[in-house]
Amino acid sequence: MLTQDRLCALHETLLGDAPNGQHQSLYGTFPKRRGFSDIRIHIARFEAAFVLALAQTLPMGSGKMRRVMFFVAPSAETWAVEQMGRIAKVIFGRFKAEGNVKGAQLLGDAFKNVMMGKYVLQVAEEPERWACFGFRAADPVPEWMRDSLLTGV
Repeated sequence: MLTQDRLCALHETLLGDAPNGQHQSLYGTFPKRRGFSDIRIHIARFEAAFVLALAQTLPMGSGKMRRVMFFVAPSAETWAVEQMGRIAKVIFGRFKAEGNVKGAQLLGDAFKNVMMGKYVLQVAEEPERWACFGFRAADPVPEWMRDSLLTGV
């Protein structure tokens, strides 16, 4: 199970720094919360949501890689793709410097299993595994997403 401690450890492994209060506020409320109720472009909040998406792809025990929906608001799509590229460079740069081929392969598979989408209204039922960025609870989003957005931080 993905606990706050595991998510914080994964964050540090992937990004090379300790999670800050923004990151921890989401990690500590998962799985009830899957993103922030916020439309602003905010790097720490994006990192938290994306790490949450990546973490959900990882096999538990001897299982296989799992697909995860990562919903990104249309207004943030281009920026989000750029941030995903930046994060990938950080991760793979660190793994290459460490000679961690197995870790790089695992994370490469994880990236491939994060399905970014912006058409959340076309998803009739809540996916089993998902995270989101760039939506507010006041936006016209499905109830399952609205109830999963972290507010007041």
